[in-house]
Amino acid sequence: MHVQGIALDRSKGFLYLSFTNRFLKTDFDGNILASIDRIQGHLGAMTLSPIDGRVYASLECKDDEIGSNIAQKMNVSTVSSGGSHFYIAVIDVDKLDRVGMDPEKDKIMWTVNIAEAAQDYNAPGHRYGCSGIDGITFAPKRGRRDGKMYLYVAYGIY
Repeated sequence: MHVQGIALDRSKGFLYLSFTNRFLKTDFDGNILASIDRIQGHLGAMTLSPIDGRVYASLECKDDEIGSNIAQKMNVSTVSSGGSHFYIAVIDVDKLDRVGMDPEKDKIMWTVNIAEAAQDYNAPGHRYGCSGIDGITFAPKRGRRDGKMYLYVAYGIY
């Protein structure tokens, strides 16, 4: 697998990297301090929340060739046709304290379902060219200056 996303926490001195189905926490010298292994899906773009200090990442569980390759490498079931789902993975990086942590058993990661993206992806012709979700960031709402931050998620398109 290869790097899919990077998030930087300057104040704590950590770098976070997603490698498709693995999440790493390193110091600025590249030393691996902790990891989440066995993520079932395609962990991609990510961002560090200025609100709660957690990492938010796109997570795709797709019925395409990429999803099938990930499933084979992890020795898990593939996603059935039309059963693709898209999530935002929320990772509590403050609890990430050792290599080889499990996303479910160690309760350091949970997901939020992005149902609208799945509906657009699974629609005939992939409505709006939707191939899933990809870019993700926190930013203020356009035209607002109240300091409130929102999570923005972009579609990947064909």
